[in-house]
Amino acid sequence: MTLKELREKKLKLIADARAIRDKADKEKRSMTAEETGQADKILDDVTALDKEIEALEGEERTRSRIKELEVAAGRGGERRSAPGQPGGSGDAGLDRSRSSQEIMDEYRAAYDSYLRYGLGECTDEERSILRSRAVQLPDEVRALLPGGAGRPGREHRDQAVGTGAAGGFTVAPLFQAEISKAMLAYQGIRQAGAQHFTGDSGADLPFGSNDDTAVEATIVGEAAAAGAATDLTFAQKVIKTYMYTTGMLKVSMQLLQDNAVNIEAYIRDAFAERLGRGTNTHWTTGNGTTQPEGIITALNAGSGIGVTTASATLITGDELLSLQHSVDPAYRDDPTAGYAFSDGILKVIRLLKDTTGRYLLTEPTQAAPGSLWGKPWKIFTKMAAAPTTGAVTALFGAMRHYKTREVLGLAIYRADQLFIANGQVGFIGFARFGGGFVNTGNFPIKCMKQA
Repeated sequence: MTLKELREKKLKLIADARAIRDKADKEKRSMTAEETGQADKILDDVTALDKEIEALEGEERTRSRIKELEVAAGRGGERRSAPGQPGGSGDAGLDRSRSSQEIMDEYRAAYDSYLRYGLGECTDEERSILRSRAVQLPDEVRALLPGGAGRPGREHRDQAVGTGAAGGFTVAPLFQAEISKAMLAYQGIRQAGAQHFTGDSGADLPFGSNDDTAVEATIVGEAAAAGAATDLTFAQKVIKTYMYTTGMLKVSMQLLQDNAVNIEAYIRDAFAERLGRGTNTHWTTGNGTTQPEGIITALNAGSGIGVTTASATLITGDELLSLQHSVDPAYRDDPTAGYAFSDGILKVIRLLKDTTGRYLLTEPTQAAPGSLWGKPWKIFTKMAAAPTTGAVTALFGAMRHYKTREVLGLAIYRADQLFIANGQVGFIGFARFGGGFVNTGNFPIKCMKQA
């Protein structure tokens, strides 16, 4: 089905579920157990359609972004690339008289050979090109690789190429951008407007913040003293990065040898999903010590709780509105202000009405995002799936105050011999990510917690 057909089917199903609620309301009674079961089944089908729609929308966004990147790369003309990029200073084997698009294509062709056949089967020219983006992996990563500190298979025989005992090659810039874009489909906090930082350094990144919302200007009389000075109080939040691994991806030799298969895209999509899901979990519920600080972890105490529900297992429209108004108006009007909750909580909210009998939630369309009490909403898959005692079931606020980090330079390691008995080659990727909530002192994002 097309996106348009899926959206139309979804809206019809929602209308069917709401018709069951409307019938009970018209008869001034609660829904029967049978009606509740019917509505739940319909809304489960809506949730399944949501996932299909999201997947298709993600594919469209990725295709659009790739096209933009390819166009941008083609504009490079005859100028030299920046240091550290293919064609920049230190890029052995690359002809800098070429356009940036030609350099990119040359590197991707060499990288494809590495993925398909291993370094030992690459030509001297391909090895020279690959050397421009060779990396030495840290000791803690080397310990995770098959064979420990050594390099299995052909790569071990080719250390003179420039990679160390546990080295690999960072992906081409366009490949990296494609992975980052594909990961977005699994990262609810980034979709909601978190400020995303990319860079080549994984060093600690400090953010300063201050809460000046309680300080107002005053009138001062002629020749009168201006009054006591009020100093700004600054706090600092440090966002660290953590090394992530994709885990081993097994690829059959037949697939690698089939030139009709875009092996780069195959590996990219698999790694993007794994990295996207892993970072999404930690950006939602990470402990902040051995993992990035998750937004739920940062808010689930003290002033970060905007509303505590009256019931442990129910949610009301008034409570969701109170959550919005627990956030300072300066943050409520922020361009990234909105709600966030899981698919399971969305299912509950879809049947909530206001005092006039109107449904609170509107569904997203191609023309506009969905809204709840006049504000957009997003799905965070790792939030509580149902209202239970003590669960954080909803967020509201200016989502840009959550910061995510992505250190450029995804390194992919190929293990030739590990699965040779099964006719497979292993691939494993390593990349660094970080995240954390930067609180201005007045909690620009707050959560709703069940009693």
